Amino acid sequence: MHNLLFAFYVCFVLDVWPKYMVRGWQRAEVYAIARDVASTDATPGEGLRLMQIAGMESGFWRRARGRKGEVGPWQIMPPARSFGASEALSRMRGQGMVAYVGCRRAEDKVTLPEGTRTTCREMIEHRVGPADAYLAQHRAPTAPPPEEVASE
Repeated sequence: MHNLLFAFYVCFVLDVWPKYMVRGWQRAEVYAIARDVASTDATPGEGLRLMQIAGMESGFWRRARGRKGEVGPWQIMPPARSFGASEALSRMRGQGMVAYVGCRRAEDKVTLPEGTRTTCREMIEHRVGPADAYLAQHRAPTAPPPEEVASE
């Protein structure tokens, strides 16, 4: 099942973020991140959201460092147990998307570093919208029935 989810996440990146699949080193980064996400217990929707967030936050660069100390593809603030997909998923589930993007309420107004004014709700939609739309248009892989696995 992990291989099917890995392929599903890579196809998502090819469809939504093709600019990050041009060079070999970029593909290697995307593949490593997709493997990391597929190794978690994320639902396919959560996995796609993690892939979308990694694309937005770091451009799928595992060694990314933010101006305020954020680390890794999901730009997790230290201190953290790790900076991988499991930690990002745990925070996404535990905090909810509002807190994950650094807000208290979805209605909060935010000015981004480049001066763009937005709301937390718009920031969240920008981060999860493409992943949710992809899932609505493409059926996620499912585990084969137990009898098929046993006969292989």
